[in-house]
Amino acid sequence: NYCAEPKIEEHVMNVTSDTVACRIPKLDPFHPHAMKLVEDLSNPLRCKTEQKAILSGGELNITGTDVAHASYRYISRTDDDFSFLISDPIKILTWKQFPVPHEYIELTLILTNGNELKEYLLQVVPKKEIISRPSPASELDLNVLIIGIDSISNGHAQRKLPKSYNYIRNVLEGYVFMGHSVVGDGTTEQLAAFLTGQGEQEYAESRRGKRNAKPVDNWNWIFKKAKAHGYVTSFCEDSPGIGTFQYRLLGFKDPPTDYYPRAFFMAAHDGAHSKRNPHCYGSEKIYNYHLDLARKIYEQYPQRKKFLFHFPGEISHDSFNSVQLIDNDLLQFLTKFNTKGYLNNTLLILLGDHGWRYGDFRQTVQGKLEERLPLFSMTFPKWFKQKYPTLAKNLRTNTKRLTSWFDLYATFNHLLDYPNKPMKLKHGTSLLTEVPLERSCKDASIPQHWCPCVQWSAVDRQHEHLQQAALIAINHINDLNFQEPLGAERCSQLSLFKLYRAEVETPTTQVLRFRRSGRDGRKAEFSGSIRAKDHCSYQLTFITLPNHGVFEASVHYLYGRFLVKGSISRINKYGDQPKCIANLLPHLRKYCYCK
Repeated sequence: NYCAEPKIEEHVMNVTSDTVACRIPKLDPFHPHAMKLVEDLSNPLRCKTEQKAILSGGELNITGTDVAHASYRYISRTDDDFSFLISDPIKILTWKQFPVPHEYIELTLILTNGNELKEYLLQVVPKKEIISRPSPASELDLNVLIIGIDSISNGHAQRKLPKSYNYIRNVLEGYVFMGHSVVGDGTTEQLAAFLTGQGEQEYAESRRGKRNAKPVDNWNWIFKKAKAHGYVTSFCEDSPGIGTFQYRLLGFKDPPTDYYPRAFFMAAHDGAHSKRNPHCYGSEKIYNYHLDLARKIYEQYPQRKKFLFHFPGEISHDSFNSVQLIDNDLLQFLTKFNTKGYLNNTLLILLGDHGWRYGDFRQTVQGKLEERLPLFSMTFPKWFKQKYPTLAKNLRTNTKRLTSWFDLYATFNHLLDYPNKPMKLKHGTSLLTEVPLERSCKDASIPQHWCPCVQWSAVDRQHEHLQQAALIAINHINDLNFQEPLGAERCSQLSLFKLYRAEVETPTTQVLRFRRSGRDGRKAEFSGSIRAKDHCSYQLTFITLPNHGVFEASVHYLYGRFLVKGSISRINKYGDQPKCIANLLPHLRKYCYCK
């Protein structure tokens, strides 16, 4: 009962680095598998209405000459992430310098032709508790500005954000990490790793619909440490219906940062989200709120250190191509930040959480690898290389080593406490230190299913192992659905329709030698003493009925038994298939097909 034998591969992919433990694939971003799906969206995004008002510095100025009447309602947060408050209307009495003390407002304009317009405006109102916050000096007194974009791989950034990518790489001389890996499925796992240093499953239960679940406030948020070091903080996401810590989880009871506009985006989404005006709320592009908020925080707190994470998702989450629309505005934002001198004391990070996760491209080998290799760049001020040549050398070296999101959390801790190195972290290595050449995915806390440097070879799908392994994986999905009483009542049983692709891991002897106990204390899955034909690791892509779901699973064969390792990925969209359990059991959305 031996493992399936690899087929002879038609080509061997180039590698970024060839270390003893990890061969990081060097992908061609302009590979035909990608380019046949690329559409050029070079025409700039234009919102359907023109801007008629500006809110800044506590004052509202109405600039439209055809405005007859105006009023506003201010938006505020409740005591959770799932509702917001909106005030009664306040009449605007003068078009110039009308005082508005609120951060977030819904503006209603009645035009001279009788039409009504709604605008959603935000501003930064300086807070006394931030201004008076103690700010202990550290050697690396850098601001941290993180601009994240949902679902952007390193390759996709080169295809669809060429101007911004080139500016960071060649003008700002940023470090682009070519061997940077995800650490799990979807956005939550990546953000949990670099914002808290641990995976979601390492914390107490926080999933909606689960008994004794609690909000995520008690996680080890880097924002808390930044505040303790005197920083003003922000965390900004759009697309409130699929928030990273609200889609499946219970979100925050208290705001995690000084500026946290979730309530604003909920109100704007309810009031202005429209297919007739895509990617806009009124006259403003949705992604521009992120850039505008960052700019306003820099303007309002010139003497205060800043730690900002702004994560536009609406522009890119549901479309393979539309992220191109942000490129010109992002380049303009970066250029202005540079010319204003803001980048002279800022660590600028541009990242994607993961690559594209669904659809035709994801079902190619190129797409599978790109999902695992997100965009990650770090840009330090120009003086940094001269003052800290060893740190700069380490960063340059690490751009070709295996890195993960846990390393970014370690790096944040190193920056805040510099020159002291981070201690007692569960995962991760500061990128200001040299990452070992022999680092494996296990060392980097990257689960094998997500490891980009495992070598996979195609195998004959008719091999008896593979049919058994696919059935085991589908049984695992059914078990997940049916272990919840509501899931057992409402979800259909899935069956195998087609085994679409099958691969076997072909580790080198060095990979086996360097696979040892990880920092999490779990026993190594295999040791070099197991005969290769007695154990094997398969990665399967299969289609199920009745939902026509396309799934990807890692299944191990060990001592005559099949074991599903880690989570099973859904790589086509499920739409409203799980609508009967979507709100009550959101963690089952990708698996459940309602009866």
